[in-house]
Amino acid sequence: MGDIEAAQASVAEIVKKEESANRKFHVLITGMFADVKLKANKFSIFKSDMYENHYLFGSILKKRDSHIEELTKDILILGISQHEVKMMNNAEMGLWAKMINLTLKAIGNKMFMEDDFNLAENQLSFIVDSLFNGVRS
Repeated sequence: MGDIEAAQASVAEIVKKEESANRKFHVLITGMFADVKLKANKFSIFKSDMYENHYLFGSILKKRDSHIEELTKDILILGISQHEVKMMNNAEMGLWAKMINLTLKAIGNKMFMEDDFNLAENQLSFIVDSLFNGVRS
């Protein structure tokens, strides 16, 4: 099992332990960002290669995207079944999962590429809560 598969399995196990969709989502996202920050520190040498040789990472990114979108859709389905989330059709769930993935990639990329970009725990919680619950009062 490679690093990517091990990380995905680890996240999946942590997410399974939570009961509510909201907590599963929160654990998933905060775990992912912690992993991004850890990798940014560990692999700082590769940061310039990410821009210069982006095509080399294409296959890895496609697998990651698919994994994240399936996991977020599963959490969404749980939330619908537990009445934490409004009812959505399959197309809407797929669109929501893509929106979440794009947002996570944008924030994760900024965390990985910019050493001085840090999110405090309360900022990260606000982002996660806003993504899952919206910003309505």
